Amino acid sequence: MAAIIDIENMVDHRQVQEVAPLVVRDSEKVRLRRALEIVEIVMYDRGHEIDALHGRTQELRRRTELLEERAENKSLRRKEDREMFAGKLRDARSAVSAEQMLTEKFKQETVLLAKDLGRLRWSISQSQAETLENDASSTEEVILAHLSVGDVRETEIVMKADGKIRVAILVVLNGAMRHLSAFASTAEEDYFRGRLLQVCQTIKTDARK
Repeated sequence: MAAIIDIENMVDHRQVQEVAPLVVRDSEKVRLRRALEIVEIVMYDRGHEIDALHGRTQELRRRTELLEERAENKSLRRKEDREMFAGKLRDARSAVSAEQMLTEKFKQETVLLAKDLGRLRWSISQSQAETLENDASSTEEVILAHLSVGDVRETEIVMKADGKIRVAILVVLNGAMRHLSAFASTAEEDYFRGRLLQVCQTIKTDARK
């Protein structure tokens, strides 16, 4: 059976197959281009966000380094302060130890000086007692010596009728209380041979010569 071919109404299937994909590809390109533009916009925004995050990260890193440096400096200062305080404490302990040694030394010296002073006073008292027994005219010297050191228990000044002044004192000589008296060599009643009487005084007037 012979086939009849209609040339006028014949459709070129190859042409139709070629045109349809072109239309599809154009639509796909537009869609892809739009998607690409959107992706570029998103990437641009993400880039700004990344830059901002990077800047904040750098700032946080800088602050962290600064805080670490401050903490290290503070720790170093505390260590130096502790070492300085320990040094001062050692110096203070050494000074206290030295002061204690000096104090103990001074105490011992004070005890020795007190003993020497006691022996000296006893020797002076013994010598003065012997002097008074051997030479009564030396009473003035003994009175003057006791007035000089201020160990007089009592002082009495008596003005005689003839204007002379008699000075009497109460002292300890050779372990015993003794009254010593002598006439002052000056007319001033507050002085005895140039020595001002600084102890409690009793002034009396004696009408007898």
